[in-house]
Amino acid sequence: MNFKIVVFVAWLTLGAIAATPAQSTEITFFVMHAEASRSMSPPARCILTFAIRNDSYGTIHRIVANIEATDVDGERISGVVSSVGNGSREEWLPIKQREISVGKSFASFEGGCNRIARLRIVSVLPEDCAIRMLPEEADCGKLVRLQSAVPGISISE
Repeated sequence: MNFKIVVFVAWLTLGAIAATPAQSTEITFFVMHAEASRSMSPPARCILTFAIRNDSYGTIHRIVANIEATDVDGERISGVVSSVGNGSREEWLPIKQREISVGKSFASFEGGCNRIARLRIVSVLPEDCAIRMLPEEADCGKLVRLQSAVPGISISE
């Protein structure tokens, strides 16, 4: 009888471990939308809207990634606001683990949206990374990746 209980407990434990997904440690910035600025004054600008998915160690209290845009020839496009994050210096919006923050992050680049061919993350500074349960030795810049859902805009490493 005791043998059956031990086997049953072992089966439950192994089943729970197999059903638990592996701990992911990524923060993904998704380019969701590109739209030309509605401003009537030149120069033309392209505004990119981002969603941030938190698959890291814990709640993100602050994250800012510096983004660079290039055209089809590889020339850098000037950014008016090229830092993307979960809020502003005045108000940070926490993103809980396994949640997505949509439409709260923007970047603006000079020229029309059709000029932007590639995006890449240049840096994530340590002072712009506040994540609960982040190990002391972790490099926040290595946790962040970029993906694009916008046709014509690809990502480079």
